[in-house]
Amino acid sequence: MKNINPISAMHDKSSSLKNVNYPQFFQHYACNQIPNIQKLAMITEIDNIIIKGDYYQDRPLYQTRGDIFSMNKCFLELKKSYYDSIRNYLSSAVFNYFKYPLNINSWAYINWKNSGNYDNGYHCHSKDNPTAISGIYYLHLPMTNASASTTFIIGGKLFKLPIVENTWFLFPSSCFHRPGVCESNSRRYVISADISINEAYINSYLEDSQIAFI
Repeated sequence: MKNINPISAMHDKSSSLKNVNYPQFFQHYACNQIPNIQKLAMITEIDNIIIKGDYYQDRPLYQTRGDIFSMNKCFLELKKSYYDSIRNYLSSAVFNYFKYPLNINSWAYINWKNSGNYDNGYHCHSKDNPTAISGIYYLHLPMTNASASTTFIIGGKLFKLPIVENTWFLFPSSCFHRPGVCESNSRRYVISADISINEAYINSYLEDSQIAFI
């Protein structure tokens, strides 16, 4: 696999978020405070994980194993930004949510032209836990293939996430989607994360919470 320096091609089209017609329950939160040197460190760490072969063999290539937020301190600021985004997403219900035991998982997904094993099917991260919230963060989208966006199917209609880096896009984990197709030789780097209330406490939360959108 060819090494690249994607930081030199970083782009941020945050102004394009202004006119996005989001499906209900979708939100976005900018994370522009993460410096480029830290982004490069995250990208380097992800490349090293892939080189070591620590990725799923039975899924579209390449998705890392384990909780990437816990693998290297270079992900700490991104993890914090995810939690901050979740707090904003939950709004007044945040106290109810965070007082219960939480499960969190995070991973990186990278692909590029001819990276192999591409699955065009839709999937969701959780069908059964109504408290589960997912996030997608574009760490790097190639300039030559900026349209390689995640596609959702909501109410029988297709919706593509805006082409914006440095931003968390949050949505209920029951939403079906598929990864973007990258037709560039440069790599597309995406960080995804799920958070949910432990199953043993779901009923208590639903009876106690003000949350109404999941």
